[in-house]
Amino acid sequence: MRADPAIPMIEADCPALCSGDGFTGGAVARSEPGSIANAGSPSMASTVLPLAGEDCANRSRGSSCGARSAHDDIGDPAAASRSLPALNGNVAPGDIGDVLATVLARLRCLARSEAGTHAAAPEPRGISLADASMLFDGVRECASALGRIQSTLNDEMNRRHSLEREIDDTQAALALALSELAGTRAGERHALHLAHHDELTSLPNRAYFFERLDEELDIRAGRREALAVLHLDLDGFQSFNERHGKAIGDEFLRIVGFRLSRAVRADDVVCRLGGDQFGLLLADVHGHAQLGGLAGKLADAIAAPMQIGKRSLRVHASIGIAVSPGHGVVSDLLMRNAGIAMRLARREQSNFAFFDSTACPQAAPECPV
Repeated sequence: MRADPAIPMIEADCPALCSGDGFTGGAVARSEPGSIANAGSPSMASTVLPLAGEDCANRSRGSSCGARSAHDDIGDPAAASRSLPALNGNVAPGDIGDVLATVLARLRCLARSEAGTHAAAPEPRGISLADASMLFDGVRECASALGRIQSTLNDEMNRRHSLEREIDDTQAALALALSELAGTRAGERHALHLAHHDELTSLPNRAYFFERLDEELDIRAGRREALAVLHLDLDGFQSFNERHGKAIGDEFLRIVGFRLSRAVRADDVVCRLGGDQFGLLLADVHGHAQLGGLAGKLADAIAAPMQIGKRSLRVHASIGIAVSPGHGVVSDLLMRNAGIAMRLARREQSNFAFFDSTACPQAAPECPV
């Protein structure tokens, strides 16, 4: 731009913005961390500091280029005195604000210099080649800076979308893992239930019954606390099953298990030992009278007619009772003696019988459980 005394504000007031030597305007360039000037590192920028006494704002003279407004530099007082660096890479996200402020101030100063050139001319004339070149270079550098900012914003948007996709994928994977874990735990609980329960009646099975019996006997070891086991067998159930079919027989067994469970206390254990045999574990019993009354109640519950489809069916049961510690202090012996008592009740055609060592010695091979 030619030096025109009529418009000293162009070069005197805005040396960093309106000179044609790369917008340094005689200022001293300083590279600061976090800026964007360094071509080899998009995170470095060259900030041009005005020489002592130079101030584009030039508030002391109140010139038009130095006059500040709310739109001049987005809050940065030195924005108009900064030179646009050579941008060979994208603008670092943290430097976008500074670069935008510098571009804005640069464009305004270029516009004012163009307006000042025409206002100072004695008569209308075209813009000089030097002025046009300076304006072209300035606008080109501003456009380049804005393009770099746009590229940076596009990269940041793509990165954000990539992070959102990663978050969505991670959440989906976590949900799947939680679902699989819940399924695994449910499978473990189901497997544990099957290991300790009868599939047909859902009652505890023989293995669980003996585990509980061993635990209760260990608790009472050395003490004189009574513990009773009952061995219950359905009379003639094999012929019943052959006569009515397996489906009717299975339903009959389910009903028996249900009736037995309802007839005892919540803390008592009812299990299906196998086939048509059931076992009961009763803690805190008080004498033969109590046990005899309960056994009679159980026999009556099973003997009551059962309506299965259109059929009313009945089966009687024989119940053997053994009481610890008198009839044994280990589970195998106690259950063996309860089985002996059950066969005694069947032989005598009684609903129940207590173990009697004189009727069938414990070691007799003809009295198996």
